[in-house]
Amino acid sequence: MLSITRHARALVPAAACLLAVVLTPAPAAAQPEMITPGLLRLPAQTDNCPDGYLCVYRDIGHGGGGFAVNGGRALNDFRGIDFNDHMSSWINETGSRYCWYEHINYNGTRFGMTAGDHSHAVNPENNDVASALEPC
Repeated sequence: MLSITRHARALVPAAACLLAVVLTPAPAAAQPEMITPGLLRLPAQTDNCPDGYLCVYRDIGHGGGGFAVNGGRALNDFRGIDFNDHMSSWINETGSRYCWYEHINYNGTRFGMTAGDHSHAVNPENNDVASALEPC
């Protein structure tokens, strides 16, 4: 007959807790939220830009959350999405060239975003100045 010692009995609850931690699934990654058709709010925990979208991010390195517009859509005023003067990086997963502007209504200096390209960090003098974007 097998007997379990006092020390072995004490280890059983600890092993069960460890097993529960190991088998607990990781929380699901935050998903983009649709604001309107063709416009998504990107969560801060993602640097993934959906296929067919142009994504703009608050932080360098495609972080900090941001917004995604599907190919062909324009935004003439970032104030409407509470993103005016906040862009630090971007990814263009559309098949079109896009341009961003330093002022609303497509005014001021225009900066190109080539299809299939990205910017890990816009130039320091252009950081946090974007106010509009459109296909160009």
